[in-house]
Amino acid sequence: MVARALIELSRWALLALLVFAPWAFGSTRLWAIDWLNVGLAAALAVRLLAIPFGGMGGLRDLPRLLLSVVGAILALGWWMTLNARAVYDPDVSIFAPLPGLAGFAPGAVDSALALAAMIRLSLVLGALLLTCEMGAESEWRLRLWTTIALTGASIAALGVVQRAAAAPTIFWEAPSVRGPDSYSKSFFATYYYHANAGAFLNLCLPAAGAALLRAFSRRTPPLLLAMWIASGAGFALASVMNTSRAGQIIAGALAVGLILWPARGLLAFTWMRQRRTLAWGLGTVTLVLLMVILAIGLQVQIGRWQETVRQLGTGSLLGTRLLAQSAGVSAVPDAGVFGFGPGCFQAIFPYYTDFLGDRIDGIWRYLHADYVQTLLEWGILGTALWSIIFFGGFARGVKHYRTPEAGGASQHDLLLPAVLLALAGVAVHALVDFPLQIASIQLYVAVYLGLCWGWIATKTSGRRRRHRAIV
Repeated sequence: MVARALIELSRWALLALLVFAPWAFGSTRLWAIDWLNVGLAAALAVRLLAIPFGGMGGLRDLPRLLLSVVGAILALGWWMTLNARAVYDPDVSIFAPLPGLAGFAPGAVDSALALAAMIRLSLVLGALLLTCEMGAESEWRLRLWTTIALTGASIAALGVVQRAAAAPTIFWEAPSVRGPDSYSKSFFATYYYHANAGAFLNLCLPAAGAALLRAFSRRTPPLLLAMWIASGAGFALASVMNTSRAGQIIAGALAVGLILWPARGLLAFTWMRQRRTLAWGLGTVTLVLLMVILAIGLQVQIGRWQETVRQLGTGSLLGTRLLAQSAGVSAVPDAGVFGFGPGCFQAIFPYYTDFLGDRIDGIWRYLHADYVQTLLEWGILGTALWSIIFFGGFARGVKHYRTPEAGGASQHDLLLPAVLLALAGVAVHALVDFPLQIASIQLYVAVYLGLCWGWIATKTSGRRRRHRAIV
């Protein structure tokens, strides 16, 4: 009984952190990252505390491949951190040498940046394993599903209200925090950078869409059904009102994916039985959305797309971002097998941009190309390990979806496609931006991957758990 209580407590703590992470400025500020780290550490400590009381439970069923790769990532990252070669002083752009544990072995170029990155990533990997265990139980999958969908809807609603009110900043922050001109163009909801907001919303959009489909497929109380319809409308409005062009394109692709994949059967069945009702409903919702969008105004969004068309004509669409990516690619051979160290991109990047002269300026904390930045920080070996975590989990999710389940039909047919669509969306977004460097997005991606890995672990463990027919 004690073990089960501790396990439940750790899981509820993770759900609370899924709400906290995006609302605390997207966990982009240092204090928010620190609190998120503390929360994850507490949740994982409580789960480990259950083991002496007989709470090993689902940890026995965790995939061995996943455990091996996580262990290898932690070993590589912590070795690079503990064997750091220097401490970087950004004020004077100087590396102060450190003795390290073994001077002949590879180490991070900056111990402070590597330490901060490894603390965060170690806890995120712990959250992945915790979710992997939770994903084997249908009731906890449902709780994760609902939490993600409602949290995303709340962030979308905040962003829409801010745009409708023409807010110059995030509601509870003073305009002086950043320059008003650049700030008014870049923030959305709780995120300072609209592309981060777009990436987060696109992680939650498939879950919310699947929840709406689930509500339509069941005898859902009218008030609850209305809540899910409002959530779907909120995501649609947020996708339009947010000025991230990549986010808008991916959101549109995810919406089409939902219609062509999990919604196809339900829409076809409903169209056959109640085509007039469905047509009127869809038409009404579309009309209301258009009216709201026109009332709020699309001047900024239209201006962004006009700028995109102009840049396409002049060949300068990516501008300095493409220059930065080329500089990052030129540094990949120097990163080698082990990389420059976790989180050390901003310390080494200025040394690879000299050839660009004044065509690129400012401080680049992230590269706007997650895959290249991963190669720089983790090298070939670390990038291969992270690829197994991400793309291996995605592949196992696809394989599991193609294996019909006897029970838990709504989760297999709705939640699992939503998870796969969300992961595909963030994988595409990572080609042109840095969503995987943001703590809140890292946590959500880890939870999705944990569901993929844990779902498979349940199927292949040889232990058949009871599932509700529809949960």
